[in-house]
Amino acid sequence: MLKSIFCFIFVIISLFSQEKIKDKLSKLEKGDYLAMQQKEILILLFVRDKKDEIITFEEICAPKSKVKLPFQEWLNKNAPFNTSWIIYELDLKNEIINTCYSISQRSTIQLNELNNALLINLLKLPITYLDMNRRRRISTNNNSSHLWTPPFSFEGTSLNITPLLYITKWPNDNSFLSNKTLEIYFSEESSFPYWIQIENSSTILQSIELGKNLTSSFNQPAQGLL
Repeated sequence: MLKSIFCFIFVIISLFSQEKIKDKLSKLEKGDYLAMQQKEILILLFVRDKKDEIITFEEICAPKSKVKLPFQEWLNKNAPFNTSWIIYELDLKNEIINTCYSISQRSTIQLNELNNALLINLLKLPITYLDMNRRRRISTNNNSSHLWTPPFSFEGTSLNITPLLYITKWPNDNSFLSNKTLEIYFSEESSFPYWIQIENSSTILQSIELGKNLTSSFNQPAQGLL
C-alpha cells in the first residue's frame, strides 16, 4: 500500500513535457486536498505546508467505508480507522522526495525504494494536450454524441465541468503499464489531477473529492520529524 501511495505523487509529477507537472504543483496552496480511491481504500492527500519549491504533504489511508464526511471532521478526530498516516517532503526543483515520516508507526521511512529507476521514468514522461476533436465521445440514441468526462466533486458538490485532458505513453519497462497510453484529467478548480486511467481501459486514479483549506490534527511540527 505504501508503495502505491508514493506511486501516485510521482505519476502526477511526470505529466507535462515543456511545462512539467511540478509547475502545476507549484500553484498548490496550503490546505489544498485530493481524496482518491483505490479499490476499497480511500487515500486523502493534502498540502500540510509549502515553502518555495518544497511542499510537505500528508497522506492518510483508510477503508472507504470507515471514513465519515466531511474530511475535516474526520481529521479532527485523528482519522479513526486509518491504516497508514505519513508526512513527506517533496522537492519540486530536484523532483524527488527528500524525507518521509510515518505518524502511524512513529518512525522514519527509507527512501531507497521510492527513488528508483521506475520513479525516475515517471518524472520524465512527456505529455500531449488532447483537444476536443480528439477526445473520446459517447454515442446517444438520436445519432449524436457527447464528450466522455469523469465525475468531478469539489468540496462535496458534484460539478459538471469540461476537464483539461493530457495523454502520455509509459515506457517499455515490463511493468503492468508498459507501452500503455495514460489519460490524465485536470480541472480549473485545482492543481491536482483528478482522474488518471489507461486509455480505454482501467482507472489508476479515481478522485472522490477535491477542495481547499484542510488542516491537520497532527500538531507536532514537521521540521522536527523530517
